Amino acid sequence: MAKEDTSPPFLSSVRALDAARVLVRFSEPMMTTAASLDGVALVDTTTGAALPILNISLVPSTLLEAQIVTALQHAGATYRMTLSGFRDLAGNPLASPQNSAVVSASAERDTTPPVFEVPGIVANAVNVPIDDSVFLSFSEPVRASPFEQTFVVFDTARTRVRGRLLWSSAMAVAFVPARPLSYGTSYRIKIDLDSLMDFSGNHWKDSSALVKFQTLDEGRVSSMKGSVIDEMPGGVGRVFLSAVNISEPQDKPRRLIMARPGEFTLEGMVEGRYAVSVFRDADSNGVFSAGLPFPHRSAERFALFPDTLKL
Repeated sequence: MAKEDTSPPFLSSVRALDAARVLVRFSEPMMTTAASLDGVALVDTTTGAALPILNISLVPSTLLEAQIVTALQHAGATYRMTLSGFRDLAGNPLASPQNSAVVSASAERDTTPPVFEVPGIVANAVNVPIDDSVFLSFSEPVRASPFEQTFVVFDTARTRVRGRLLWSSAMAVAFVPARPLSYGTSYRIKIDLDSLMDFSGNHWKDSSALVKFQTLDEGRVSSMKGSVIDEMPGGVGRVFLSAVNISEPQDKPRRLIMARPGEFTLEGMVEGRYAVSVFRDADSNGVFSAGLPFPHRSAERFALFPDTLKL
């Protein structure tokens, strides 16, 4: 039996990055859905006045840190920060007194423009799946509106790809195409850098960035079909299926969420050897929950297909 994580997270450190940002480090990765403005308080320890909070964003690469954008801090002031509603990936809450810390204000103004990355798509990447979203992460929280007005994805004929931008925080956004991309086609992501603006108004001037990538050639594409069978009567919860290409470790795992056991199909898969696993999310928290020895609680049921599948 695996042991479930029941240890509550705690604040590892808190420090002011500049006069309008505070960096918070946690002891373990945190849920993005639990981070909200209502759960952050910064209070001057001398006057008792609350400092307005403008944004909080977990750093998407690790979820171990969060950047908090504040109104201009008062030079020389000391603030007590208190967080509420935050939970780790196992659902354990950040609770008192480990949810509070003292931070000294910074007198330095933020003068550095934000920069971006496209995780999973390196320069001139090839074999990008046609049903992939394009994920972007930023070095600090950015304003959504200016960015959305100029962001564009287009193909070699300069035809714009229609889609929508979904923000998980002010430091991470996904471009979801309205329909799958075309096989074997080159695409460009264009970002006007003067539209990449942080909450202090910093941005690059009169320049743009292009990120090029190419989708999978249709001749290298395969699919996987199968069935998930639950032999336990009365089993509940959605079914989470994962297929990992062990021939190409850099490829992102393919994941599928099923409302119930039954037949499934994974299309547009790169050739390779795949390990397939599945678990049933009985507690509906979206992650695999291991068991507890005391008080006894069984792990969620899972299975690993005994052989690798060659596509």
